[in-house]
Amino acid sequence: MARVYFIGAGPAGVRWITQQGWDILARVDVALVTDQAVPEGEWPWPAQAEHITADEVISRLKHWTDQDRTVAVLVPESPAHHPLLPTWVTLVQERRQLGAVVPGIWRMTAVLDTEGFTLAKPLEAVEPAQHLQIATYTLSADTTTWAYRAPGQWRQIGNDEMDFKAWLTVKTPASVAPSLWFSRRPLAGRTVMLLRAGRAAARARERLEEYGATVLLAPVSAVTDPVSWEAVDEAITHLERFDWVIFTSQEAVSRFFSAMRRLRLDIRKLSAQIAVVGPQTAAAVQDYGIYPSLMPDEEYSQEGLAERLASLPLLGKGILLPGGNLNRSYLKDFLMQQGALVTSIALYQNLLVPLSPAVAKRVAAHDIDAVFYTASSAVEHLWEPHPELREALRQTQAVSIGPLTTRTLHHYVVGEILEAETSSMEAMVEALVRHYQTHR
Repeated sequence: MARVYFIGAGPAGVRWITQQGWDILARVDVALVTDQAVPEGEWPWPAQAEHITADEVISRLKHWTDQDRTVAVLVPESPAHHPLLPTWVTLVQERRQLGAVVPGIWRMTAVLDTEGFTLAKPLEAVEPAQHLQIATYTLSADTTTWAYRAPGQWRQIGNDEMDFKAWLTVKTPASVAPSLWFSRRPLAGRTVMLLRAGRAAARARERLEEYGATVLLAPVSAVTDPVSWEAVDEAITHLERFDWVIFTSQEAVSRFFSAMRRLRLDIRKLSAQIAVVGPQTAAAVQDYGIYPSLMPDEEYSQEGLAERLASLPLLGKGILLPGGNLNRSYLKDFLMQQGALVTSIALYQNLLVPLSPAVAKRVAAHDIDAVFYTASSAVEHLWEPHPELREALRQTQAVSIGPLTTRTLHHYVVGEILEAETSSMEAMVEALVRHYQTHR
């Protein structure tokens, strides 16, 4: 039997949804996500998600419930805020399909909890705030109007005047000045866009949010299986041919050992020495109980690996290079020049994913403070499909994972670039924090 649930998504992404909402979303068939209540890049549930406008809800509800599907409708903040909720509830009640209305966290409550502020009472919000919303109180006629622009900066304005650059405009009794404080987290009020998903991105997101940032996930590539497994299976089935296996990404490590499991190969069959491009890739290898023999000392890149390998006798050595379809050829070319017998296999494909219209609109509106570029391919996948956004991107703070990615950004005439001290997303986070601590 079809059931319909109305769920408040809170103020900013899936982490604000209540446990009751999570539990329902884990079991529904379809989710109708209205007004970007959950960004398109954030969807952890198995249910099919349709991103629609509020005006489309009734037609889509009828479509899915007529097929006897269980449906969730997600709205920003809480259902009680939505002006169309009575219409929707009436429809599903008439059809005897109402499951539950699940409250969400109001933006005002979220700001109170995460930023913290105090205001003189009684007061009222004069204009719907861009960043804060507060309750309305009844005031006497004798009032003063205040505009708040930045932490600690209040400006008295005329009662009929509007300051459209203000974060918050309030009225207080004539003799009382408002008091407002923000937490001193260095990234409070900043929006950071991540161009990749996965475990490393999830850790970076947590760290950025701890520093006060709002994080927008907008992966510009999708990792899929190779067109054929034939070459992969041939190489992995005959691992005894290789003296070295060299990993240049965590994705390659994961897929390499998954292929060994799929082929029912004992991990002890891997007798070759292991080289890795950096600490994170080394940690991924160690998860399988194997300790790499070689890693660059400082520059965690193909160039750094080549420098370490240059001192070894490579002539006639069999070397396996597992990677993806967009891997750079620098290391392979170097090894072949040294006389090594190199076999490269594509364990995955990186496919370009254009930005959604909603995300592109935010970039064009200069609503993004910083973009994390974790590879040269990420730069190309963002800039090439979106020539209309290039000027806005040039004015958005770029954070690069390393020299090669920085070089690619320079190709697109990007000005100031923050480069991580080491090739990791954690180092990128720290670089951005240092930047805003010195450029408030």
